[in-house]
Amino acid sequence: MAGVAPSSEPTLQDTHELEKGPVDSEKGVDNLEAHSESIHVKPTSAALIYEKLLGYGVEIRVILFFNLICAIPPAYIAIWGPKLALRQMIHARYSFGYFGAAVPALLNALTFIGFTILAIILGGQTLASVRDDKSLSSSVGIVIISLITLLLCLCGYKSISWFGRAMSIPMCISMVIALGVGGSKLEDPPTVGPASVASVLTFASAIAGFTLSVGPLCMDFTCSMKPQTSSWRLFLAMYSGVFTSYAAFMWFGAILAAASLVNPDWQEGYANGNVGGLLAAVYRPAGAFGKILVALLSLSLGSGIAASVYSVSLSTQTLLPVLRHIPRIVLSACIIAAAIPLSILASPKFQETWTNFLALIASWVSVFLAIIIVEHLVFRRSYSAYNLSQWDSPGKLPTGISALVAGGVGVGLAVPCINQAWYVGPIAEHTGDIGFIVAFVASALVYVPTRVMERKFVGRG
Repeated sequence: MAGVAPSSEPTLQDTHELEKGPVDSEKGVDNLEAHSESIHVKPTSAALIYEKLLGYGVEIRVILFFNLICAIPPAYIAIWGPKLALRQMIHARYSFGYFGAAVPALLNALTFIGFTILAIILGGQTLASVRDDKSLSSSVGIVIISLITLLLCLCGYKSISWFGRAMSIPMCISMVIALGVGGSKLEDPPTVGPASVASVLTFASAIAGFTLSVGPLCMDFTCSMKPQTSSWRLFLAMYSGVFTSYAAFMWFGAILAAASLVNPDWQEGYANGNVGGLLAAVYRPAGAFGKILVALLSLSLGSGIAASVYSVSLSTQTLLPVLRHIPRIVLSACIIAAAIPLSILASPKFQETWTNFLALIASWVSVFLAIIIVEHLVFRRSYSAYNLSQWDSPGKLPTGISALVAGGVGVGLAVPCINQAWYVGPIAEHTGDIGFIVAFVASALVYVPTRVMERKFVGRG
């Protein structure tokens, strides 16, 4: 999520405007921040939750297939960044309109506030699990992780990016070490019976909630890249970065979840959905070195949380333009301050909160991605069709009516297709959770005729 600053490196504490990233002639695919900022332990938790429903073999294949598919839209949208130099939520104005773009901006802000809270909980639980005597509570761990995140925000986005890259190698090594020290306990898991279509699609919805969520912010990663950046190289870099980081750590979670079913000490660590406790149990044979690795896993979330906070600050400034004059570090501090008590309250129900949250994300993100992709492919067709001087002119941008109508239809049709613990729609009872698929297809199909009518009768944008 590259920011914009008077200097060549963006920082969080700037008061700069929202519309464009300064073109950095040195910045290309080779130093794309997305390579490293997704490398953390958070995706592991998604696979842990669904092991008992699917079984190890099915879960591995579902992770592979749906990550391969869901990584495509974010990677495709990322290539628009260097060509347009627009931030993601500013770009949304070219389909949702000046005022209509407030809707995805609000949803994006809420999404990454949710991700921030859940990542802080996970980091706090993992850090607390370092102490076998339980002298460090999850609440204290949450506060520590939050303060580390705030420190990263104070240091600026360059530091966040550096921290993410610095932690990426230890994270990959830690995963290999975990499989090594726990190798003797990686026995064949018990059979859980044939996986139902409903269970597969419910897990797929969670994967989509993770992977597709990169879409509403990926132009923030790439908007300050030089315009000559190869689109194919950028697509492949973003695709491989998103797919590899999410799929690898989900597979890691699936392996640990399967092994925990036949290892009582691992089950004890994972009591009440405590991912940190499970990780501590896995690394326990490594002694003090294992504790260091657990601590590193908790700290690996720092750059991802800080990047989420950055995305929230950008979205709130798009939602309420008056906030663009407030230093982003102030907004970041307010977001983190609000997240601490919410994280402490939600911590005892982490697993339940996590599954409900991911299902909700998948539907709205699918709608958003469908609309902006159709706008680009069907109505713009080239980058020159975007009049970049109109980014802040409500009377010259689209009205956004077509996008809001299409989005409303997509979400409305998705609701009866959702199958989660908290709600099972009448269609989902027979098909499983296809909410995010229906949302994407329906909003894309409705957007085409409504946008045609908007252009014909209003003639803007």
